[in-house]
Amino acid sequence: MLDEITERLSEYQQSHDDDEGFSINRDDFSLLQSEGILFYCRYYILFQMGDYERTVIDTNHNLKICELVERYSQLKDKEELLQYRPYILRVNVIARAINTRDSEDRNKKWGRLSKATDALCLDTTDLTVSEVCDNLERIVTSRLK
Repeated sequence: MLDEITERLSEYQQSHDDDEGFSINRDDFSLLQSEGILFYCRYYILFQMGDYERTVIDTNHNLKICELVERYSQLKDKEELLQYRPYILRVNVIARAINTRDSEDRNKKWGRLSKATDALCLDTTDLTVSEVCDNLERIVTSRLK
């Protein structure tokens, strides 16, 4: 539905030279809202699974729905949907931050921690809790000598 409304808006802008007078009616709003709920259910699960890339894509989708509704819907529809925008934005920002962190840590073995000369760095990606504890104990003990 988002793509359809966006396409209609584009056609309207081409024929009227701007978007003044374009609006989203109640039926279209309901369809957009339903689409947003479907995307919410998916990105909620994706976030829990650790698929932050697709979480960003889906939250961006819902943020675009919010933008359209804010600009072209009736006040009642705006109030109904836009109350969720801070949550959507928060999940989007967190997922992007985790993507950035993971990218830095995987592409630059030690990420930003390597800039702190006395930082204790340990890649725990493939370690069990017991192995992490054993490694930390070994590293700390060697530094104390």
